Amino acid sequence: MTKFLTLLCTLVLMNNVQATTFIVTFGSALTYVPSTLNVKVGDIIVWNGSFSSHPLASTTVPAAAAKFSNTTGSTFSYTVTAAGNYDYICTFHQGAGMVGSFVASAATATSDVSSRLAQLTVLNGGNLLNLTIDNSVANSEKQIQIVDVSGRLISSNVMRAGTTELPIDTHRFSSGIYIVAVRDDTHFILQQKFLKQ
Repeated sequence: MTKFLTLLCTLVLMNNVQATTFIVTFGSALTYVPSTLNVKVGDIIVWNGSFSSHPLASTTVPAAAAKFSNTTGSTFSYTVTAAGNYDYICTFHQGAGMVGSFVASAATATSDVSSRLAQLTVLNGGNLLNLTIDNSVANSEKQIQIVDVSGRLISSNVMRAGTTELPIDTHRFSSGIYIVAVRDDTHFILQQKFLKQ
């Protein structure tokens, strides 16, 4: 079980489930470059510059998102968790026009491990998942792990050998992006992200 979680977390960190990383730089010109972005839920924004000279603070975020700020170091990252408009400023130089923004659109479920052996259907805004396994791989027990985007284990299930369909109740999950991984003893059958609204 520990090996499985370690492998899953490594995969998440290696490819971040198809998330895109956007780099925003800033410095003596008193601007963020680029100053506007279009992103998707699950993407990562990384700011590079001197935060002691240019403290970063969000001014507008969607209700379901966490505010962000940073005043030290030279790199700060933020994972987008909700669709909507985000605005941010340099608290020292807002009056000089050092402002930025990004608009996040909802992510769609995508399969990250190519497989026709399993299908995950997201129902009712992410409150219910239905996992279907092809008969050709249904002869062994499957481990189903659901983690959040930080790699924290949220749910663990077992799909018994011979079973080809499993409903997974996620209505108690908080809103956000989750990764479902299905594997047997030897390999991943499916790794897919979904959005719980």
